[in-house]
Amino acid sequence: MLPSGVQELALPADRVPTGSRTVLRPALYGTAKLHYLSTTYDLDEWREVSVCVPVRGDIPADPWDGGLDDVPADAPSPLAEAYDLSKVDFAPAPADLAGSKNFTAWKHKLKDHLYRDRRLTVYKCKELGEVSEPGEDERDFRIRLTQSAREHRDREVEKLRKKYGTKIRSAERMISTARRRVAREQEQADRAKQDSYLSLGSSLLGALFGRKLMSSTNVRRASTGMRSLGRASDQANDVTEAEEMQLEREEQLAAVEDELAAEIEALEDDMDPRNLELTSKEIAPRKSDIAVAPIAVLWRPWSVDPTGIAEPGWG
Repeated sequence: MLPSGVQELALPADRVPTGSRTVLRPALYGTAKLHYLSTTYDLDEWREVSVCVPVRGDIPADPWDGGLDDVPADAPSPLAEAYDLSKVDFAPAPADLAGSKNFTAWKHKLKDHLYRDRRLTVYKCKELGEVSEPGEDERDFRIRLTQSAREHRDREVEKLRKKYGTKIRSAERMISTARRRVAREQEQADRAKQDSYLSLGSSLLGALFGRKLMSSTNVRRASTGMRSLGRASDQANDVTEAEEMQLEREEQLAAVEDELAAEIEALEDDMDPRNLELTSKEIAPRKSDIAVAPIAVLWRPWSVDPTGIAEPGWG
C-alpha cells in the first residue's frame, strides 16, 4: 500500500508473446528540471530529465546511486489508464514503498545525484571564438566549425598577402630594374662589338689596298680596334654581371613567395577542424535551480512465458 499522494504510473507493454503473461514490477520514478549556466562557455540551458530505478527487497538509502534508466518524459501514463488491472499481475512491492518519509528522502537524494552525475560537457574553440551547443559532442562541434574555420582562414590568408605584398612588389621592381639593365648592357656590348669589328676591318682594308701596313694611320686604326675589343670584352662582363644580379633578384622573389606559401600552408593546417585546439569543461547543473518533482512509482511490464522466463515488455 503506497502512501497517500504518491502517484502510480506505468509504461505500456508493446510486446506480449502468445501464451505469456504481463507482470508489472515497481521502480522509483523521478523527474527534474536542470539549469546549466556558464558565462565562459556562453551556456544558459534548461533541461528536463526523467529517470527510474527498479526496486525490490530492501531499498538502499540512496537508491539512485546504482545507476539510472532514462525514461522518455511522455512515456509513462497513469496506471489505471495504461492497463486493465484485472488482466495483469503485480510483482511484490518492497515494504519501504509504504513509508511517506522515504519518498521525501529519495527526492533529496535524487537532487544530490543529479547534481553530481548529470554534468554537461561543453567545448570551446578560442581561436574562432565558438562554443559548442548544448548536447553537441566534440565530433559534431568540429564538423560545425568547418565553415567558421574556412572564413577565418580566408581572412588570415588575406592578411598574409597584404603583409608580404610590399616585399613581393619591391622584389618585382628590382627584377624589372635588373632586366632593363641586362637589356641596356647587352645593347651596349653589341654596339661595342660592332664598333671594334668595324675599326679592325678598316685597318685591314687600308693595309690591303695600297697603304703601308705599318703606316701611322693603320697603326692608329689597329690600336683603336684593339681598344674597342677591350671595351667589348668589358661590356660582355657587364652583361654577365647584370644577368647575375637579375638571377639574384629572381631568387629573392622566389624565396619570399615560398615563405608566403609556407605560412599559408601552416595556417590551413592549423585551421583544419580536426586540428583546432579545443578546451572542454564539465558543467554541473546549478544546484539551487534543480527542481525535482515528487517521486512516483513506475510500474514496468515484463513478459513472463509459461516456463517462468521474463523479458522486458516495453520498448
